[in-house]
Amino acid sequence: MSAPYSSADFFQGIGGSSLALQNQDFQVVAAIDNDPVACNWYEKNIGLEPICEDLNFISGDSILDHYGLERARALVLDLHYFLRQRENLRYL
Repeated sequence: MSAPYSSADFFQGIGGSSLALQNQDFQVVAAIDNDPVACNWYEKNIGLEPICEDLNFISGDSILDHYGLERARALVLDLHYFLRQRENLRYL
């Protein structure tokens, strides 16, 4: 039986967020990070091959095509990265 929820993990690192999502009945269907070392560890830890590129240069359609996915009606985002970036910008 498949998990009732699906998610994509952007800036996935070595997979901590994906593991937490899997433990809460989410199926992680896509992952993206631009760090090759993190991508390698992510695949070992989670078992899903991430897209190892800069998210700024990837279209949503290319992500869907890469993983053979269809568009969803809802999306769960891990916003910690964006919030941290906003905090960092305050101090510049």
